Amino acid sequence: MRNYQTLSSIRRQLDRRGLRPNTGLGQHFLIDGNLLHLMVEKAGVGEGDLILEVGAGTGSLTQLLARRAGHVIAVELDARLLDMAQRALVRYDNVTVWQGDVLANKHTLAPKLVRLVEEHLKEYADRRLKVVSDLPYKVATPVIVNLWESGLPVELMLVTVQRELAERLVARPGTKAYGALTVKVAVWAEAEVLRILLPAVFWPRPAVQSAFVRLRRRSKPLLSAVEYPGFAALVDGLFRHRRKTVKRALVVAAREPGLAQIAQNTQAADRTDVRRVDQLALRDFMSLAQRLQPQQGPRGGSKQRECP
Repeated sequence: MRNYQTLSSIRRQLDRRGLRPNTGLGQHFLIDGNLLHLMVEKAGVGEGDLILEVGAGTGSLTQLLARRAGHVIAVELDARLLDMAQRALVRYDNVTVWQGDVLANKHTLAPKLVRLVEEHLKEYADRRLKVVSDLPYKVATPVIVNLWESGLPVELMLVTVQRELAERLVARPGTKAYGALTVKVAVWAEAEVLRILLPAVFWPRPAVQSAFVRLRRRSKPLLSAVEYPGFAALVDGLFRHRRKTVKRALVVAAREPGLAQIAQNTQAADRTDVRRVDQLALRDFMSLAQRLQPQQGPRGGSKQRECP
């Protein structure tokens, strides 16, 4: 079966249309057919899957996904590439090509796209939602975070991202790469780097290395949808002062807009903690968030949940 997305085929198609890749949109096409096949294999794509692909490009990965999946929703922002993708996918009746920006803003997915995914899952209740994408570099971080935070039942992600981002997703406490992204994504999923990709497997060649990252949804998220927003705000606030001690960072973060609750409840936390913020593990942030919650009296009837 031919590899549609070779360097020569992409150049030929773009040249016919007088186009060049828009690197401003993070367009770097994966041109190694073996790696495209590897993405599909490592994602375990099957007939019971609804696949969301962000950044369909020329439609090459979409073709491979469509041969295995129950249905593919392929998102492409660049109208110039839409014709190429639609031509590549004309024979597949299990693909929906959606033109638009996956993000409504930095913190929210496009509502129309979310509804499209939800409607499909409602119609086919037995299908699992997976995200398999050669993600545009420019939007990789907000796409990953917002997909987990959206409430969509994403079971697995297998995405191509810059190596620096991949290292942040799997970083250990106390390392340079460790940060708020690491902690927040870990609430929902377990991340692993499957393979480092050299610039030569993309066109145009990026200035950095890339990686395949697989994120598997935890059997049960470590926080509920109600608990998570406050936890995320706390993590973001503290990591803005990552080199300060927890003791000092709590005081400083409490002065920031939107974190008034910290100011009201800092006394409930361990104000003697002299570890730096970037040395705290996920369980430490969860424990701290629990201790910062307003305490209820006997009539409230609630107890603080034990940190895992």
